[in-house]
Amino acid sequence: MSELHLSILAEKKVCWLAAGTEESPEKKEDTAKVVISSRIRLARNVKDCFFPARADDPALMEIREGCARAVKDAMKELSGNPMLFHMDLLTENDRNFLLERHFISREFLNCRKGSALVADADAGVFVMINEEDHLRLQYLAPAMALKELWQKISLLDDRISCRIPYAFDPAAGYLTGSPSNAGSGMRASAMLHLPALALSGQLNAVCNAVKVLKLVLRGFNGGNSSMEGNFCQLSNQSTLGETESMTIARLEKVISQLVHYESKTRLFLLEKKRDLLLNFAGRSYAIAKYSYSLKSKDALNALSGIMLGAEMGMFPKISVPLLKELLLNVQDAHLQLKSGRLLSEEERDSIRATLLREFLQGKNPLQAKKKHER
Repeated sequence: MSELHLSILAEKKVCWLAAGTEESPEKKEDTAKVVISSRIRLARNVKDCFFPARADDPALMEIREGCARAVKDAMKELSGNPMLFHMDLLTENDRNFLLERHFISREFLNCRKGSALVADADAGVFVMINEEDHLRLQYLAPAMALKELWQKISLLDDRISCRIPYAFDPAAGYLTGSPSNAGSGMRASAMLHLPALALSGQLNAVCNAVKVLKLVLRGFNGGNSSMEGNFCQLSNQSTLGETESMTIARLEKVISQLVHYESKTRLFLLEKKRDLLLNFAGRSYAIAKYSYSLKSKDALNALSGIMLGAEMGMFPKISVPLLKELLLNVQDAHLQLKSGRLLSEEERDSIRATLLREFLQGKNPLQAKKKHER
């Protein structure tokens, strides 16, 4: 059943890449070019139960059954169509696929018995059961949508809490596996594309600056992943002593400033460092168009340069929404899953390069692949 569900999930359009940016008003256009997606996550635990780090396998499996039932019922009340995945029954590549789509955390790759994911891809909601906490509720959406996501996840949280008593302390707030999540238990984040700041050598300074504001920049796949392709996730570091609305407002203010700096830097490069900008975008285009073997890191870097060029009018015929889909589909687990067989590293690098060449030839390689599979 899990394999069937994963196949269905793989065919769905990625919820947090669904929106295009071509028709955005001028003020929102800069934000849409920089902010790829938004996410809100809540950490919750069941009252009077050991947290996952201390619970044994039988206890985790019992918690999984109760939590999965409560989460699915809550989602159905909100007109959802949830699918349940027992993580210990999935292959390593299946779990990597879910990570690449940002449906699970990196810590969930090495999950124990009793771990599960309840997913409703159409609604953009994904709930991890028995990760570091009994429940990790997540909502994902394209572009800048933190306030809207907070409204959605708060409603789901209320419905689940009617079925499961949460571990809560009046003074400390929600009790969590990590002290950094205690309090509201909320982590808000946005996926940002900052190629101009990286190209001008300012990205390290940005990373240091946000730390002072109790925020953190992580790589494309979260955790300790590297910032491949100039994509990074900005999120709050702590949740104690601050309401959810305060956290979101603080994060939105910093995101707005980063959007401003990135947009201004793009114009600066165009006016003052034109050769540097054109060389970056042009080399990225050439690498994608003429390569016959590409590592994942190289593909993401090339896509970043092409996206920057397309958004600045250098490649008017290139589809930015399709570029965003390729960000996921050129990664290893996606290539494995689409092929339906085990691929060697050389085969993955070859298929990855073929996807980018076909894209720059004006084709939709993702659509062609699906037709071929049928």
